[in-house]
Amino acid sequence: MLSDAEPKLRQSLYWVLSQLGGPESLDVLENAANTTDDKEFTGWQGHQPHASYRSVRLEKVCRNNKLFHPCYTEVVRAISYSPDPAANELLLSIVKETLKSPRAKIAAREGVRRMVIGPDDVGTLSNKQRLDYAQPLLDMVLDPSTITYLGCVRSGRSAFILQGAMRRGDPATAAKAIIDATSDLSGAPAADRALATSALIDTIEFIEVTYLRGGVAAALKKSKEAQGAYVLWKSLSAQAGKNLLKLDKPEETPIPEFDDLDLDL
Repeated sequence: MLSDAEPKLRQSLYWVLSQLGGPESLDVLENAANTTDDKEFTGWQGHQPHASYRSVRLEKVCRNNKLFHPCYTEVVRAISYSPDPAANELLLSIVKETLKSPRAKIAAREGVRRMVIGPDDVGTLSNKQRLDYAQPLLDMVLDPSTITYLGCVRSGRSAFILQGAMRRGDPATAAKAIIDATSDLSGAPAADRALATSALIDTIEFIEVTYLRGGVAAALKKSKEAQGAYVLWKSLSAQAGKNLLKLDKPEETPIPEFDDLDLDL
C-alpha cells in the first residue's frame, strides 16, 4: 500500500503507523526509511516537493547528492513523533546505518524530538532518558539541534556529553550549551557537580588555548571579523568561569554579568 500511495497519503500513513507504534508498525517505517527503491520516495522528477521542503538548502542537497528524497524526511519525522520508546533505538539504528550519506544528519535532526516525547505525554521523560538517547547520537553525528537542546538539560552528565561535542567539531554551539547546562546546579548531587566542574574547566582551557591565545593585543592585529569572534569567545569564557565559581561557592552573592564592552577593542 505504501509503495502505491500518493505522496500526501503516504505521509499520513507514516504518521498513523508511528502513532500506533509496536514492532510491526516500526518495522514498516524502518523498511520505508532504508529502502533504495526510488518508487518508495517522492523524488524530484515529475513531482514538486511538499511546501515544508521548499528551502534552497534542502533542494540543493537533494539535487546534488541524490542520496535522499523528501519522503525519507517524512518517514524519520514520523518516527520521531512516535510515543513508542522503541523508536529511540530505531532512529539511532537508522543514523548508524546511513552515516556516509546526508540521511544520517536528517534523521539526527528530526530525532531531537525523542528527548521530548515520552510514552505517556510530551515533557515527561527524565534527564537520564533524554541523555541516554543523546549520547550515542552525538557520538555518531554532531547534530546542532541536539547539542542546543542539551543545554536545557541541566546536569553534569549533559555538560560531559557536550564537552565531547565541543572537542570533536562544534565548539561554539557546544560551549554555549555547556554554559546553559551548568547554570543552576546548586542542588545537584556531588558527582553531578563534579562532572559539571570538569566540563567547565575544560571549556575555559579549550577557549583560552584555541581562540584567545595572545590576548587583546593579538586580536587587534586581526580582521574586524576576528576581533568580533574574540569578543564572543572571551564572553563565553567569562560566563563559564562564572558558572564554575557558582559551583564552587554557591552560597555567595551572584557575580555580575560579563560586559563585553570591558574589552575595549
